[in-house]
Amino acid sequence: MTGYANTPTVVVVLVPVRGGLLMIRRALPGEGEGQLALPGGYQMLGQTWREAGAAEVREETGVAVEPTQLRVVTVATTPDRRQKLIFCESPPVVHEGPFTEVPARRLSSSAPAPALVIGIQEMTAIDAVLYRGSARPRPDRPDGL
Repeated sequence: MTGYANTPTVVVVLVPVRGGLLMIRRALPGEGEGQLALPGGYQMLGQTWREAGAAEVREETGVAVEPTQLRVVTVATTPDRRQKLIFCESPPVVHEGPFTEVPARRLSSSAPAPALVIGIQEMTAIDAVLYRGSARPRPDRPDGL
């Protein structure tokens, strides 16, 4: 039997809520612990990328998004070429009341953390959502484009 070194797919979900984006605070020990991140995680065998994204949002935040409503924003590969990242967005979510922290899932020490620390790929995806079709000047660019 031939073994293949396939690139795992990570689905990261931008969920607009109350005029902002739903975020998590990483609780698993290791790189990024305590930092804010977008909800997301690995697509498991037997899941569509939409099902994976919706499941990760629900598991990490307790907020339900409809898998069929998720739309791709961009796809990227990590600089080390070890993961494919699918950034997607859901329609705005109405969430009444306070948000509660969902306890982090405990993974074995050999398993990767389920969410990504905000990096350049995530910032590019967020930028695409926030400024798409907007006449607002971009604060990070002197030309405002």
